Amino acid sequence: MIVNCTKYSEKDFEFMSGLEKFRLKVSPKKVISLIIDVLIVIWGTCMLNSVRGAERSLLGLLTYLIAIMIVVNSIQSLYSFFTRKKRRTQSWIKGADIGTPRLMEFGVSSVTVTVSKDGITTKTTYGYELIKSYISTEDCLYVICNRSGSEIFMILHDDSYTEGSKAELTELLRGHGAAEERA
Repeated sequence: MIVNCTKYSEKDFEFMSGLEKFRLKVSPKKVISLIIDVLIVIWGTCMLNSVRGAERSLLGLLTYLIAIMIVVNSIQSLYSFFTRKKRRTQSWIKGADIGTPRLMEFGVSSVTVTVSKDGITTKTTYGYELIKSYISTEDCLYVICNRSGSEIFMILHDDSYTEGSKAELTELLRGHGAAEERA
């Protein structure tokens, strides 16, 4: 049996979000939306300059306010597009309860992950058939499971093994058909 008790850190999630396979994809729809937002900001800015001074009339004021709303909305959309990686990483960090120890026990037929927080203990068992790959770094091992089409990560720090070692674990994972990926 191999046992590891790791507390996830922000560094772990920043590493994962930097991996090529987990990078956010830019679809043609997002590119078109990005181009439209840039054009709207340019158009809105020109419109704001053209109605400057006309805000003394009700129609001019209404046009001016609508132009401001359109420009602000497009700028917000652009900001959202360019900060999505950071927001996704922050949501991973929030959902993972950084600092909560995870006890991972690699047995003969399955992996049991035990998490205790606020008096509640959760045990989850994963069969080795769910583990598709792992990534080894100089101080950590990232195990990637595929469950119902979504990927689940187990992060094991090298200094957190209470039984066994990283070398034994990688040998066990290879024996169960997990492929090693490059970072």
